[in-house]
Formats: sequence, C-alpha cells, structure tokens
Amino acid sequence: MRIRLLFGYAPWAVTGSIVLGIQGMAHAANTNPAYTPTMKDMMSIQATMQHYHEGLEKHDNRLMATAFSEDGTLILEAQDLRLEASGRDQIATKGLMPPSPSGTPAADSQAQVAGAVQGGTPSSGGPPSDIWHFSTNDFYEFESPTRAKHYGYWLDVIPAVDRATTVGSSGHYEDILVKRKGEWLFLERKIVVGRK
Repeated sequence: MRIRLLFGYAPWAVTGSIVLGIQGMAHAANTNPAYTPTMKDMMSIQATMQHYHEGLEKHDNRLMATAFSEDGTLILEAQDLRLEASGRDQIATKGLMPPSPSGTPAADSQAQVAGAVQGGTPSSGGPPSDIWHFSTNDFYEFESPTRAKHYGYWLDVIPAVDRATTVGSSGHYEDILVKRKGEWLFLERKIVVGRK
C-alpha cells in the first residue's frame, strides 16, 4: 500500500498532522495489497517521526535515538560527504557529527551537519538554535505488516525579526521502518542534503 501525506512537521502542529494523516490514509489507493496499515500503525509512525524531529529541534541525540530500532542506522549524504551512525547506542551518544579538532564528538543535529555542509558553521551544542525544520510530502509504502518504506522532503528555515527570514538547507529522506514489539521504528533513516 502506498500512502501519500501532505503536511509539514512542527512541534505545535502535531494534532493537525495526525488529522491530515488520518485523511491521507483514508484516501490512499491500495497499490500493494500485501498489507493495509491500521490507524494504530499510523499513530505509531507519527510518534516515531515526532521523537526524531523533537530530538533534532532540541539537539538531543538521546531523544532522537528513541525513533530507531536497536540495530537502526542513521546516514547523512551531502556532496562528497557521508556520515553514518549504526545502532541506537551510537546514535544516542555520537549522533552524526564528525569528531571535533580535539578528537571528541561534537553535539549533533541534522540541521547543524547540513548547515556545515552548505557552508555554515555547526554550533557546539547547548540550547536549540533558531532553525525551524520542516518535513513534508511524505510517501509511505507498506511492504508487509512489519516493514515499510518512507520518502519525504525536508527544509530548514532560519527565522528572523530584524532581517529577512532565510531558507537554510534542504533535501529528502529515504527511510526503512520496521515494526518491533508493536512499535514502528527506523531501521534506516537516510538524510540526503541538497539533491533529489
């Protein structure tokens, strides 16, 4: 079954996302009769997406890692750069940031890494930065009752009051989700920066 959901993510828009997700599921065309997801499946996937994005917004790798299975992998591809963290423990402690010049892992977030790739400077951690991260145009394809693919676009926006709001990095996600003990989690999340 292939499901297309057209909504963005923001922490204050979770309720709207769930309602639109329900509508998207109700109007989905059944192109793969292998499995039709239930409302419980879609709510579990929404919770996983929320954990990932909330962790991203707060620069909290431990929270972000709760969206992954124990053997999950987080990958970032941009230009000639590829960063990878394998396993929930590594995602929680190391994230995706390459080691700092001192040899210790820097604080991580997709926005920081993507900003650095695009020519910005990653922050050194601490409080969340003024970057709004949006995810939209989500496509889900359920291959079985325990495995699904997800594809969607993302965009970082840097808001400002005293100057023009600017668009930061953009790209897309290529994900594999698995259902473990009744919970949908990322087996693999690939973040691709700046290209389709």
